[in-house]
Amino acid sequence: MTDSRDSPFQRLATSAHDREQLYLRALAQAGIVAYKRVISRSGYDYIGEGITQLTGVPVEELTDEIWRSLLVEVYPRVEAPDMSIDYLRQEVIAGRIRQWRADYKILARDGTIRWLADASVELYEDGAHVGSLGILQDITERKVAEEERLKLEERLLQAQQLESLGALAGGIAHDFNNILGGILGNAELARMELPADSPVCEALRGIEAAAERAAELTGQMLAYAGKARPVRRATDLSTIAREAVRFAEAGLPPNAPIALLTAVGLPLVSADPAQIRQIVLNLLLNAADAIGASSDGLITVETSLVRHAQGPIECVLPVESLPAGDYVALGVRDTGSGIDLPRLDRLFDPFYTTKPHHRGLGLAAVWGLVRAHDGGIRIETRPGDGSFFQILLPVGAPNVQSAQDFGPLSGADSSAPAPPPRPTGLVLVADDDEIVRRLTVQVLTRAGYRTCEAHDGRHAIEVFEERSDEIVAAVLDLTMPVLDGRKVLAHIRQHSPHLPVVLVSGYHESDVTACLEDPLVAFLKKPFRPAALEEALDDVLHRCA
Repeated sequence: MTDSRDSPFQRLATSAHDREQLYLRALAQAGIVAYKRVISRSGYDYIGEGITQLTGVPVEELTDEIWRSLLVEVYPRVEAPDMSIDYLRQEVIAGRIRQWRADYKILARDGTIRWLADASVELYEDGAHVGSLGILQDITERKVAEEERLKLEERLLQAQQLESLGALAGGIAHDFNNILGGILGNAELARMELPADSPVCEALRGIEAAAERAAELTGQMLAYAGKARPVRRATDLSTIAREAVRFAEAGLPPNAPIALLTAVGLPLVSADPAQIRQIVLNLLLNAADAIGASSDGLITVETSLVRHAQGPIECVLPVESLPAGDYVALGVRDTGSGIDLPRLDRLFDPFYTTKPHHRGLGLAAVWGLVRAHDGGIRIETRPGDGSFFQILLPVGAPNVQSAQDFGPLSGADSSAPAPPPRPTGLVLVADDDEIVRRLTVQVLTRAGYRTCEAHDGRHAIEVFEERSDEIVAAVLDLTMPVLDGRKVLAHIRQHSPHLPVVLVSGYHESDVTACLEDPLVAFLKKPFRPAALEEALDDVLHRCA
């Protein structure tokens, strides 16, 4: 009798078993877990030991019920990904889906999140679904990398959107400043021609007040657009926070008191004190709005040192995470309504607001000012549980003067001698905006000067070359077509190094810092009042005298 162990069938079975074990070992070495699921037993006829490393569940304990308890999310990769999981399972049972592909997000027993890719062939007997034969593969690293890439793309897209809005806001604000300059200046000129008791004076003052409020709006728009460049000095954020709170308290509702938790002895930061003060004021107003008038709340202003030694600090702003290092933090916390995700995504958009009678520029300006300071904004918020805005500015104030290095402001010394009599002569006025140019000419003519006009930079150079022997000063718009004010000034300096010049711009004075190193150059910000133009021109002429 032949031994059954040596029969061809037995040898074939043994060979098949060996090949199966070899295949399973190869899968295990590749980090792939093979399984055979049997529906009738609500468990597995076979599953690789690697499942324990992935889930923390011993092989012998794993059942359908335990597997379902580990699932956080299921993402089918089938032809109809928009269908519900229950619907797809019914399709599998009915035999209309015979190959299952899905990504599983699971919570392992040790508390870690893992991603597993499942690929299986469904098994049927006599048309009934009896189980599945498949493999599981750990794709956690790939999923984490994809999530980081998507997050980066989303933040870059947001940055591009905000940059585009910033460019638009900056352009609108620049043109609007020119219009406001004409309104404000002409209203004041008209009022100066009337008797003080004229009833028209009050109406003109109303026009001036409205124009000044509109000028504040353009200032916020320019801040958002990043055009309000900071004039940096060594700044103590705790001092700025206390000053801003004292200024704001009188204007905030009584149901939103402010608690100050400012640290002492923090490192200085390189910042523009006026702009940081504006940031705090805007955040305080936002906090008071979040609390509302119908309930009592609390606003907390705090400063601290944030030490971060490893990895980037994740911030809403800027788009790229801040590098590792030390930061001085200024935070404003409120007990208001909090912010939901749809609003959070649009929080810094200009003119976006959910509050009636608001302009939606406060947080947009904060965004622009913090960006200009190379800082970041962190936000912690939950609907119904308040919000926390934290501004992060890098420690250190290189190449800036400390606060005590700054002398008294111009005009602060009451004992200074009276200015000499006003010079007269021909003044070159160059501005591409006809309204501003006419206003400038009117103001200077009324002050006793003669004027010659130019409508762009090239025209200004032509007029200067024709009448350079008569011109005693120049008033130049900084942003003119063809040639801007800087280039016109450079040309003038080649031929007349001592000619007094006033540079006029709706942007910040820091845009022309290099030009202002010239002692015979003054700066005037649009929109300006007639008296401010006269003072700026008189000042630069007296420096030349």
